[in-house]
Amino acid sequence: MATRGVYRGGEGMRTYLSDVGKTWRQFDVTVGAVEEVAGHVLVTGRVYARARATSLVADDPVAFAWRVMDGRVAWGRVFTSEAAAREAAQAGTEACNPLDARCFGGCQGGTPRQE
Repeated sequence: MATRGVYRGGEGMRTYLSDVGKTWRQFDVTVGAVEEVAGHVLVTGRVYARARATSLVADDPVAFAWRVMDGRVAWGRVFTSEAAAREAAQAGTEACNPLDARCFGGCQGGTPRQE
């Protein structure tokens, strides 16, 4: 998926899911484990996807780090390795590059937005 920027809020999540649907004709995530790490939810698993426009097939490990506040996702990011996701969660690293399509909410100008 091309870099499209940070997705913010409910509308951002809907846009992200729409972008995934436009890019991939098949997109399956298999969850292997879910755990709490330093106040974050760490999800590890595997993604299997088939591109719409090419013959590209992705079959790779994936990890997500989410910070949930009051029952809602306040920040989240997709990682290509469990180690990177765990490191970010343990360090409380919620800063993200505004051009990083793997980052959801919570970011403003490359640093976490305080709410």
